[in-house]
Amino acid sequence: MQPNGRDRPFRDPCLTYPSGGGSCRAMRVVVDLELCEGNAVCASVAPEIFVVGDDDLARVKLEPVPEALRAKVEVAVRRCPRQALAIKE
Repeated sequence: MQPNGRDRPFRDPCLTYPSGGGSCRAMRVVVDLELCEGNAVCASVAPEIFVVGDDDLARVKLEPVPEALRAKVEVAVRRCPRQALAIKE
């Protein structure tokens, strides 16, 4: 038996990916499809979160984005050459 009184080790869903409980502080990422050119910078920086479709537009594939991935999202937002990404709390 683990120190938390359970048979399995305790895993905080806020610290694991993907987030399990939805009770964690999470964020939304918005792609402005009018600005996006499909350069795929976001998908290369954070492939867990972004994908570029056949239409050459970025899409968010994980929503809400777990807090544990915030740093990757922030880098993707900063590096987007068209500034087509935004974080919504």
